[in-house]
Amino acid sequence: MPSNDEMKAAMRAYIERINAVDLEGVLALFAPDATVEDPVGAGVHQGADALRAFYSLALANNARLFLTGPQVGSSSDYAVMPLRVEVSIPDTPVMQIDVIETMRFDDAGKVIEMRAYWGQEDMRVAGA
Repeated sequence: MPSNDEMKAAMRAYIERINAVDLEGVLALFAPDATVEDPVGAGVHQGADALRAFYSLALANNARLFLTGPQVGSSSDYAVMPLRVEVSIPDTPVMQIDVIETMRFDDAGKVIEMRAYWGQEDMRVAGA
């Protein structure tokens, strides 16, 4: 099991790679059969091809992530971080979303599960 410092470093790398529009770098953080559920309740993306499609769309929509509080580790294989996500879909205003993300890690330090908790009430037009 990775240490809290290793899990937090992977989460920081995730933010940095999303913001750098580094699709391959983002995908390299995940185990081959990892799952992403964003938002929770909207369905699960599983495996390399599904994650590539999901993150390709996120990057095409100019997703940017901003850490809004401390990352928190655990006594297990989970870590959590609060984020503000900004998305700029063409011909629409920039949207901000308040998100809590959880990541679960395997023994090699790869993400095996990412879950993003947010709902419609957590979205707003940037600057509004």
